[in-house]
Amino acid sequence: MTSQQQQQSSTDPVKTIAIFFGHVASNVGDLAINTGQSELLQKIYPAAVIKFVTLNASGSKFFEHAESSFGSEAEVQVTNFSTKNTSALEYALDPALLLKNTETLDADLIVIAAGEHLFSYKDEDNFEVLFWRTLPVFSAQATGKKCIIMPSTFGPFQTSLSKKLIFDLLAFDVCLSARERRSQRLLNTLSGSESVGLFPDPAFFLPSKAPHKLNENKALAFVLRAKNWGIRQRSTRKSEINVSDSWFQCYMAIIEGFLKKDYRTCKFLVQTVNDKFLAEKLIAELDLAPSKKEKTFIVEVKSIEHYQSILDGVDVVVASRFHAIIFAVLRAKNVFGLYFEEHGHKMPGLFEFFGYPNLCLNISRLKPSRAATLMTANMDDNLRHESLQRTIEKSKVGMIESYGRHCEQNKLTCDRRHNSLIEIAVEIDFKKRESELRRRFNKSINSLRQKLSTLENSSSEA
Repeated sequence: MTSQQQQQSSTDPVKTIAIFFGHVASNVGDLAINTGQSELLQKIYPAAVIKFVTLNASGSKFFEHAESSFGSEAEVQVTNFSTKNTSALEYALDPALLLKNTETLDADLIVIAAGEHLFSYKDEDNFEVLFWRTLPVFSAQATGKKCIIMPSTFGPFQTSLSKKLIFDLLAFDVCLSARERRSQRLLNTLSGSESVGLFPDPAFFLPSKAPHKLNENKALAFVLRAKNWGIRQRSTRKSEINVSDSWFQCYMAIIEGFLKKDYRTCKFLVQTVNDKFLAEKLIAELDLAPSKKEKTFIVEVKSIEHYQSILDGVDVVVASRFHAIIFAVLRAKNVFGLYFEEHGHKMPGLFEFFGYPNLCLNISRLKPSRAATLMTANMDDNLRHESLQRTIEKSKVGMIESYGRHCEQNKLTCDRRHNSLIEIAVEIDFKKRESELRRRFNKSINSLRQKLSTLENSSSEA
């Protein structure tokens, strides 16, 4: 630590920062959030120690892949918190227990990681995710620590318990912000005020690039996700991708519309492992001339730096992946967004933030021909990159100043219990016990069947 950093450290109100929860995944967009958060916080408090807490990541095959995105070992500390064999109610009654068990009681600032999508449907209450992802806020309140909820996506909240939980969060003395306008409007409507800010996703703190002229090769990139891989947390199995489905045909029609333009190279970028089979399926179904087929291929993105390098070699990016659009804008590329309602409102909200809502298309209920027509109508639109970069930079400066002001304020310990957290904890523990009882019951039934089968076989032999 330099003498200047030591001097700043003695006066800073924040010396240790705990981030709940660091992203561990194959998705390079999630890793960009990890890196961007560190960059942002180090700009505000360069002398602070950063502690990342991961959630149920022990033994994850993606941990090593994600670890470098947190920062060097000299800059950050990483620990894991497991909810296995854990009572949610125990933590709801004593939120400070989370900080004790993750060795973060020494933190001056609790940060809720960006990039979360907090929601609750009537048929998918999502209570377990809501509970553990918001628990650190209650922990901060219980221990009198400052708290920032980094820009995320919020809603919808269709269950009464989820609404009560969000009301509690909005009543806290926390710095809460959305990463796109639709989430901001929803939260401000729920709070009855304009208290929720709009700040950019931390991935915007990655290096940007000045606009450039089109490459001579005129390269096109697609970064696409399956319709049924979204916020309802269902994985897309290969058998679930039916080429005759309307959503698949919409993708096909849009891709074919772009390929009619004079693009000499077409790349399908795989941002996360779940997208690879979709890319393979789309290419297999495209009716391409041999010359174009040779120039159409899949690229699996390995890292943030690899992503940036790939995008530097293309001119236009068409994506239904949120961070693919952010990466492309940072590299000064023209972008077009596609989304399904199953994926929530973060993609159209992002384009509203850019000031280009017309460049993002909802293809949930469109016929393929109509989707292609609407996309083709905007195909020649170019982003005004200099103006857009100024908008982004202004928002980043506002974000840094807002977080700095929040951390300079005094905090008072609040030991008030919040019924919303306790009620959700009861629901989680009940479901967990119910599931365990069902598992034991099925195990006993199977064991009994095996014994009966053995007895029947013995009787037959006799």
